[in-house]
Parts: sequence; C-alpha cells; structure tokens
Amino acid sequence: MSGKQVNRAFRVGLACSVAFGFAAGQMAFGTPPLGDPLVPLGDASGFSLLVTNGSINSSNSAFQNGDIGLAAAGFTYAQSGGGQSNLQQPTDALVNTGSTVGNIPPVVTVIQNSSTNAFLAQAVTDATNESNTLAALTPTVPALGNVNGAETVTLSSGKNVVSVGNINLNQAALTLSAPAGATIIVNVTGSITLNGGNPGNGLRLAGGVTPNNVFFNIIGGGTVTTTGVGAAEDIQGSILNLQGDVGLHPGEVVGQIITTKFSSSSGALISPVPVPEPSAWVMILGGLGLLRCLQRVSRVL
Repeated sequence: MSGKQVNRAFRVGLACSVAFGFAAGQMAFGTPPLGDPLVPLGDASGFSLLVTNGSINSSNSAFQNGDIGLAAAGFTYAQSGGGQSNLQQPTDALVNTGSTVGNIPPVVTVIQNSSTNAFLAQAVTDATNESNTLAALTPTVPALGNVNGAETVTLSSGKNVVSVGNINLNQAALTLSAPAGATIIVNVTGSITLNGGNPGNGLRLAGGVTPNNVFFNIIGGGTVTTTGVGAAEDIQGSILNLQGDVGLHPGEVVGQIITTKFSSSSGALISPVPVPEPSAWVMILGGLGLLRCLQRVSRVL
C-alpha cells in the first residue's frame, strides 16, 4: 500500500471515530423518552404506571414497556400472581423509600433511594403541570356532554381538544377517529366507567391516529373504572388522573397511566406503545454511518 493510501485511510478512520464517538456520547448522556411533542410529560414520560399519592394493589395483571413508579411515602406496591402476571416484562419499580413493597414478580427490580425519591417527585410535578396545561386548552370541537352509548367522533389532523362530562359505557365504544399524526386530548370533567365482556368495547381509535398521541385527562376528581370479562374493555390512549383513582377489574390500557391510586385484577394489562428515544436513533444512525465508513476504508485499502 502506498503512503498516499495509508494517509487517506487514516483520515477516513479518524472521521469514523469522531462520528461514532459523538453518537456514543449522546447515548451516554441520554434524553427523556420520546412521547407526543405536543404533550410533554418530562420525567413522567418513561412510566407505564406512575402512582402519585396512593398504593398500587394489583393481582393477575401486567405492566409492559415502561417503569412502575410509587411516588409518595406511606403506601404499598404489591403485584401478586396470576396468569396475566406471567406476561410481566423485566422492568424497574421506582418506590419511595418511605413506602413498602409486597409480593411482586421476580422480573421486577425495586429501586429505593434518595435519588429515586427526587426523580419521582419531579415526575409528579411534570405530570401535574402538563395535566393542568391540557385542562386549560380551548376545545376544538363542540363539547360532547355525557356519553352513555356507542358514539364516533370524527376529528382532524393536528391538535384536537375534546371536552366531555361522564363516559359511562356498557358493552359499547366511544370511537375517536383522526388521521395518522394527529393529537387528541380528551378533558373529562366527570368519571369514566366501562363495563362489558365483548371485544371492541371501550375507548377506541380509528383513522390512523395512534395511542401514543391520545390522552384522557380527568380533571374533576373523577375515577376511571373498567369491569367485565377478560381485557375486553380497551382504552387506547394514556390516562392522566392526578386527582382521582384508576381501577382495572379487568381492562386493557394501550398507553400510560398516571394516577393518584391504582388497583387492578382479573387479567388487567397496561401496555404503552414503545417509542425509540432520541439517543437510540442517534446510535442507529451512528452505527449506519460507521458501516459506511468501514466500507470506504476497505475500498481505500
């Protein structure tokens, strides 16, 4: 190999090292998980379940694609067994040092320390602030009032804000239809009560919009309750209930739950749709760039 070839290979290799080092540095410092940019939850965005001021009493249930958080002192996190518990993925449970831990699946790692307390406190603050911000938004469509039967609401692209009183459905669905990429914020001044055992019931989506971009913000101190057989009562979107409780007995939520107190049983499932973090995309792009650089080096040599 000539000296010119060696020099060129060195320059290409150096460029590769700098590019990959930048990507690795971005990954090392990390960023909060990516959610809907129009609804930033800050430190609360990485949880499948975050309970702000109460206990987690769960049996025969699973929480996927995110951490479990118990933010306040004086409460208990318990997740006893059952068939659905076998679906529990390995995850961390961030528990306030002043709270206790009962029976939990072996794949859950409990973290309790002063740093965890501070992180949980910030997560609660971030979620509370965002819930208040959403509550103050002006509706983009006429208010729905109380929803007591099957109904479809057609919305547009961009940000949609819907105001509703109570949602009380028995073997029926409230369907929100919007294009892919739309954001839907449903401010609920009452409670959400869903009952029924047939698939296809609950709070559902159509038109291409995804659960990552849908938020049910309970702002009047109401409750969210699902009952029936299996996980037929399906809530497609995240639940923010910073003043009330959530109980799934059973039910399935395709999104996050942030609530004051939580209980579940009989096969309940919480499963937010995972979204790659920005740092993950940096690493992917960095890796592709490294492969391209190596190909160039091989041609030089």
